[in-house]
Amino acid sequence: MPGYRLSASSKLPGQPGLAKRWRPLLEPVLADLSSRELVVDLRSGSYAGLGRIPGAVRVQVLAEHEDGHRTVVSHFNKAHKGHLARALVSSRSEPADAAAVAAVARRAGMNVERDGNELTVVVPA
Repeated sequence: MPGYRLSASSKLPGQPGLAKRWRPLLEPVLADLSSRELVVDLRSGSYAGLGRIPGAVRVQVLAEHEDGHRTVVSHFNKAHKGHLARALVSSRSEPADAAAVAAVARRAGMNVERDGNELTVVVPA
């Protein structure tokens, strides 16, 4: 059976990239949603490129090595973001901003750094 789904970075011959096709459709819907409630964006970079979300709390996961340098977590990225998602839905509080999302993550034992609406979950390499 041939592959039936396309990854966000897929390119079909003679067609525009998926972001060019989806962005005009997704962005108005995502903007409307984010105007009404806090959105925590756990998508990978390529999927986030399909439609930006104004004001969203964006999350990345980095592995910190013994020498202090950091690298992007790829294989276990979803697992770490899933841990954050579980902490958020299990929390008695409903975070209203990035600082509150970071606080929930810290209570769940995660090492989180915040820069504005950008959260970085730091895990050992």
